[in-house]
Amino acid sequence: MCRSGLVWRWACLWAFSRSRFPGWAPSDSASRAGRSSLGSSLAELGRTGDWVWTMPISANLILRNLGLTLFLAQIGMTSGPKFLETVQQTGPLFLGLGAAIVLAAVPFNLLVGHFVFKLRFDDLLGVTSGVAANPAIAVFASKLVATDRTDIAYAITFPTAAIMKILILQVMLAMMGKP
Repeated sequence: MCRSGLVWRWACLWAFSRSRFPGWAPSDSASRAGRSSLGSSLAELGRTGDWVWTMPISANLILRNLGLTLFLAQIGMTSGPKFLETVQQTGPLFLGLGAAIVLAAVPFNLLVGHFVFKLRFDDLLGVTSGVAANPAIAVFASKLVATDRTDIAYAITFPTAAIMKILILQVMLAMMGKP
């Protein structure tokens, strides 16, 4: 990135620090924009004297995995009792239907991706885990191959798959006559 990127970041920081949004504390937007701009600017510099402003890849991976682990642990702790209660109330029918949908979609994606789109194996694993919207599958798939292409394909596919699931659910609810 050229130096104009630095100028743009500092201009945004200045603009956010001067703006006041209704209902927000005056320092909210300034502190967020400030941290983001400062972090991006220092990362672009790389090093200032003895200070190194970049993070080693190993530390980056540890923090990413720790964040994902804490996120999944929180979800598991809060949804575990509710999930068990729902399964007990509605029976194993919905659990079986959900498993059937996933077990039908994953082989379909693998076969179409391999035979129709001729995707590489590592890309195919990433796309399939992204379509399933399951980070655990993505972690397992990235351990199967030695490239980063699985993670890249997952990152590209996941947002689209999540949005499509939300839209399809809304269409299904509208077809069933529920708000």
